[in-house]
Amino acid sequence: MCLATGMRRGELMNTTWRNIDFANMTVDVSPKKDRMDTWEWHIKDTDRRTLPLTADLVKLLVEHQMSQPEGNPYVFVPTARYERIQEYRRMGEWSVDKERSPVSKFCHHFNRIRQLAGIESGTFHDLRRTCLSNWVAQGLSLHEVKELAGHARIETTERFYLAVRKDVVDRARAASEASRKGDSVARLLRAPDESDGNQELPCASTLQTTR
Repeated sequence: MCLATGMRRGELMNTTWRNIDFANMTVDVSPKKDRMDTWEWHIKDTDRRTLPLTADLVKLLVEHQMSQPEGNPYVFVPTARYERIQEYRRMGEWSVDKERSPVSKFCHHFNRIRQLAGIESGTFHDLRRTCLSNWVAQGLSLHEVKELAGHARIETTERFYLAVRKDVVDRARAASEASRKGDSVARLLRAPDESDGNQELPCASTLQTTR
């Protein structure tokens, strides 16, 4: 979910099924009011946004929803933990000011999943960074990524653009160096035209017109 949407951990943990629009394949990041079934959760205005869901992710969410018992409105909070939080709330021991995580030992659980996946190191926030970098690499503008990421400042988004640009430059350099060691001239003669309207005349034609 985070890898596809770039959502922060707190945003994911406070996502309810009402935030999921299966028909339009989107998820809304929005604050929550203190109600019988949901606890209060605040976010900044810039964090309010609608994010796209992929077809594969929608399928996984449908399967996940079908496997969940009724009564738990939260997508990623296990039912046992949800019931425990509801007990805290009834006793007046749960407050948004305490900044308690809806899921206890979150990092511990994430690290176990990471190890099972064969990934040696990394944090949960790396999934968000990867998503934003992928958006930039796929051609989304800085402004578009800023709005989707919920960044308050464009300077924050620019860091992802610069990181992707550096990666492209490094890969281009490696490709150029590799081409020097192979039959690059033969490949050049078979290369297609750029068709950008600013082409130079072919060498053969140029020679013919100067004779």
